Amino acid sequence: MEEENKVIDVQVVEGNTQKKNWFSRIQEVIKKPEVAFFTGIMVVVLGTLIYNWGSENLLDSKVAVVNGEVIGERELDEASEQMAGMAFAQGIDTKDEAVQKLIRTQSLDALINTRLLMQAASASEVEVTEEEVEAEWQTLIEQYGDEDTLLAAIKEIQLSAEALREDIREQLLVDKYIRSEVDLEAVSASKEEVSNTYNTLVEAGQELPPLTDLYEAIELQIIDQKQQQLIAQLVEGLRAGAEIQTYLE
Repeated sequence: MEEENKVIDVQVVEGNTQKKNWFSRIQEVIKKPEVAFFTGIMVVVLGTLIYNWGSENLLDSKVAVVNGEVIGERELDEASEQMAGMAFAQGIDTKDEAVQKLIRTQSLDALINTRLLMQAASASEVEVTEEEVEAEWQTLIEQYGDEDTLLAAIKEIQLSAEALREDIREQLLVDKYIRSEVDLEAVSASKEEVSNTYNTLVEAGQELPPLTDLYEAIELQIIDQKQQQLIAQLVEGLRAGAEIQTYLE
């Protein structure tokens, strides 16, 4: 079955949600590495996943231990459920056993990578101020219209304002750490790369608008791919120096 070897793309593109919009067509050609992070540029979470550290995981069956920190089965279940939802939105048969196994494996890898980045960021000299957290909080309020609507939304997923603010702080910390280790701003896409990607789509039988209409979208996707590759290299370095035990059957 085709889905068995398909790497599930976990990036969510805001805007048009049709399965075959221009971004999704571009993504079919530009395959991303199996890394589940993206913040402002790349947020180091799976969708809106809020993972729990410490004692709560100790009460759960462990599926991995990363430098002494436990990843529990409940945490993996939540991550897998979110990734399955994104896979289903891409038209993947999430009832297929091979796909379910792939989703679970990728979800665990994403959790391990996220944990490694958080550990490295916490051990670094990078800091996040309360003003920076507040700025992100205000951005969320603007997106939801007002603070009461935001609070009602997070209450529905049993998340407190304090927990969300802490998650924002952790995301900002990891984002700053990544930027301190990788020069993401220097990444660019050449005209030749954009043109080649467009031509590949056309040669694959896609009916597309003129390149001038899609140039910026393709350029952003290529840049995003390159940035994720750099982050993947950073994570691989962290993995190389880490003690990781997995217990996934």
